Amino acid sequence: MSMHITGNNSHGFSNEEILVKCLNNKSLQELSSHLKQFILSICSDNQISISDNTIITSEIATKELDPVSNKKINVKPDFYIHIKDSTFGISTKIGNGNSVHQEDIESFINWLKSLNSVNDCDESVYNDLRLLIWADGTIDGTAPIKRDLKGNVIGRFSTTQFKILFSDKWTKIQNLLTNNKEAIIRRALFFGKVGKEVHYIYHGNERHGSWIKQSKLLEFNLENEIEKSTFNVGRLSFQTYNADLKGTDSGKKKRGYIQLKYGNIQNDLANLMLQNTNNIGTFEGNIEEFSFSKLLNKNKSHSFWKYLSADLNLDTNNHYYVIKVVGHKFSKNAKKKVMCKSDNYIIRTCTPIDRNLLLKNDYQLTEEDLKLIPNYEILNNSGISVKLKDSKNYTITKMSVTNFKDAFTKYIDEIDNKIATLIFYCDKKQVNKNPTIANNLNVNIENYIKFCNEYYKINVTSILDYSALGKLTTLVKNEIKQVIDANIDLKEALFQGKGWFNPPYYTSFLFSHGKLSKELLMPYHIDNGSGRSKGKYYITIKPN
Repeated sequence: MSMHITGNNSHGFSNEEILVKCLNNKSLQELSSHLKQFILSICSDNQISISDNTIITSEIATKELDPVSNKKINVKPDFYIHIKDSTFGISTKIGNGNSVHQEDIESFINWLKSLNSVNDCDESVYNDLRLLIWADGTIDGTAPIKRDLKGNVIGRFSTTQFKILFSDKWTKIQNLLTNNKEAIIRRALFFGKVGKEVHYIYHGNERHGSWIKQSKLLEFNLENEIEKSTFNVGRLSFQTYNADLKGTDSGKKKRGYIQLKYGNIQNDLANLMLQNTNNIGTFEGNIEEFSFSKLLNKNKSHSFWKYLSADLNLDTNNHYYVIKVVGHKFSKNAKKKVMCKSDNYIIRTCTPIDRNLLLKNDYQLTEEDLKLIPNYEILNNSGISVKLKDSKNYTITKMSVTNFKDAFTKYIDEIDNKIATLIFYCDKKQVNKNPTIANNLNVNIENYIKFCNEYYKINVTSILDYSALGKLTTLVKNEIKQVIDANIDLKEALFQGKGWFNPPYYTSFLFSHGKLSKELLMPYHIDNGSGRSKGKYYITIKPN
């Protein structure tokens, strides 16, 4: 039986329906960039050739007949994806502390007995299992209910208490689980009781998530077992589903069941995907941005709210939420839509946002959710730039040649020649590429050499003179830094996007290395961006 979050799980099922709706009868080019990456990853793993016009179909998985109980039960896949002639079962998870498998104890024991690897085990271990799961001192749940002064049923115990009461039996059960952990993990995560296969586990919603294929997750569980206060099965915990210590389940509908939980599934999938993705930077950035919004939307007493409140004068009578920016925004400098400076910003609402919406989105709200939120107000100066955890090499600003000219023309003379100086190679191994760069930038080489000799009084013989070009590059970079530092409006535009983007798309706060601050005008250096060898020329500003 597949579950997602303990308790009311309606938001989990609606998440599956939304994913299916976003995938079904869509061509690859019609998918969002996130779901497109998911499909391309599946195709890459399975050597499926796909084009922009390939149609993807998807459907919710239906219940199947359990041959033991003769009742229809949920299967492990929550939905299926069909790509050409191939079908893939997908199990979805959302939130933390995911319960991944529940099964009545007798069904589980009968299945264990069917495994060749346990045919020779001590039969008494099965009664030990029954004792654990019924949790009342019997092997069939028949102990009479007698209560102590606190209302607890006398003689009932939790899984962790079982270890104290029956240490020898604990060891026998753990050995049984360890000896058969691969089979148990397969049953709990990928096949269930009726054998419908999960090929990928996906954690998240239609806009953001991580995924991993079956073989990678199985291998990780077998090689990286984690210690728990309950029984360990790889990275899963094995425990009693409902010890019913208060004796409230008189009908016993929830007693006598095993449960396997995967508390670290969200982090495990994200880390595994980082190891297996081709676009690590983008994926890491999305994780960091969504993690930040989730942190603040879920924990209203976090110290970051106090920091924001002091600066933005947040009213305690209102409700505040972090919204993730989606898509490109218009830049007055670039004169088109580009990536803006803010990754998140804050909205104010008069009433709390519907809890079902928060749960469905795992507390991660984006601009796409704003249409579902009534009567909100955007706080204009609340833009937050989120940098990768422990990143020391991010870019503050990346400008094309045209954008750089627009930003600096009124501050710098001879700007075309100075741009060429910044982009030219000045090392011996690559300097031979400079004539191509000069041609692409429409730089007259003769006039450029004359400019260098007269303007900077440096003897430049040709644009292959890497030693002289190195000295020139240092002078130009220093000049640009002096201009930036002398003009606060320009500096704020470069570092924060202020004046180039409308609020809230310029940055007022920086989240970096686990800290939230307003220290946005940090020490920096001028550099050229990657891509010169391919004819793509950029000038960047990076932190020191």
